[in-house]
Amino acid sequence: MGKLRAQALSALAAIALTGCTATVSGVAVTPPDLTDSHGVVVELLEIGNYKARPSPTLGAAGPGGGQFEGIRMAAYVAGPWQVDETLRRQNDFNIWATMPFPDPESVGFAMYPGVTELKARIAASITEHGFIAGFSTARSVLGSDGVAKTLTNMVLRFPDADAAAAAAHEMAAIGASAAGAPERPVAIDHHPEAIASIHYDDGDAKVESFAPHGPYMLYQYAFTAKADDQDPSGRALQLIAKTLDLQVPLIDRFVPTDPSKLAALPKDPTGLMSRVLSGDGDQEPGRAMGVWGPDTWLHFAFDPIETAHLLDMAGVDRVAQRLTTIYQARDTAGATLVADQISAGMTKFPSVKPIPGVPGFPIARCFNRTKGFATNEGGPSVQRLYPRYTCVARVDRYAFTSFSNHEVDAKQQLSAQYLILAGK
Repeated sequence: MGKLRAQALSALAAIALTGCTATVSGVAVTPPDLTDSHGVVVELLEIGNYKARPSPTLGAAGPGGGQFEGIRMAAYVAGPWQVDETLRRQNDFNIWATMPFPDPESVGFAMYPGVTELKARIAASITEHGFIAGFSTARSVLGSDGVAKTLTNMVLRFPDADAAAAAAHEMAAIGASAAGAPERPVAIDHHPEAIASIHYDDGDAKVESFAPHGPYMLYQYAFTAKADDQDPSGRALQLIAKTLDLQVPLIDRFVPTDPSKLAALPKDPTGLMSRVLSGDGDQEPGRAMGVWGPDTWLHFAFDPIETAHLLDMAGVDRVAQRLTTIYQARDTAGATLVADQISAGMTKFPSVKPIPGVPGFPIARCFNRTKGFATNEGGPSVQRLYPRYTCVARVDRYAFTSFSNHEVDAKQQLSAQYLILAGK
């Protein structure tokens, strides 16, 4: 591509120079059309070390089948915004608690990210009881002095009802030891099966609930701040009761995979994942990685309610996440709508500014978050939602985005993703 790029640059330079020279008699020369059918000058695209070709077929899940079963479960796990539509934002804690679980250790981390001993005890407990798969989702809302409300909803699958019940009781006992203040048991309306407790921290209410339901263990954590609610304990209990009201019938609709067949679950059931740009493992936002339906992607969207409306309007049937994010819309018009709305959404934030786009890619748009962006320490799953640099573009029925802490890198990712989708 280097030689052709040089030729393209020379041609563009020549075109520019002819506009500055004196008039010369003779036959006019039509400059070469360097753009492809999408208006992109391919030879000007810089992709760095990224590979601008689809990945090999990803095949079956193998030993990681539980994680892909967790992806399947996501459609049957109620989002916090469905319980309370103000619960739409994700802080670091919420991002860490939103994922399909690849192993028991990740369950402990989602529940108690800052307490090493408790994470290990949870992992050991669910392993002993035959943990198979699970999915967790979490959201918050800001109040007058930090977080006003938080809700985590988690569904874990075990071999049978006895194992799920034993896990619920044991996990509840472990959770009780995590409290920084005395706990007391509480009842959850309509759900006598729930093993719940509450404790207070300077008046703020924190409630945990562990409810066995068939082969599933349904876990909720609710936090409500005294500064933003005259009845924080009542509000937290209401959040958990409503979550269980939604979650119980929802998980009953899930058709679980036989444990003996988990290894055969496909990593890329639609073939879209192989067309998403990949990077080094520590670059990719692992918690969101996968191919998602329009409903399950909402667990990872910046604003699930606004995103649900957009995906419906655009006819998006799949969202795939690796290093970049691809939205597969019904047609070009749908992809255009997604790209336009994502770009418009970026400019709503005072700290986000448009920056020059990608050379040779006129419809690409890029942005710089000047403050409030996630650092490298936050990891790529946090950076994806709060990136320093992000770029947006579309081709055919696909809209796609890139993110990075480095401007050049974000643009190289977008260029490489275009080349993959356009088949260049």
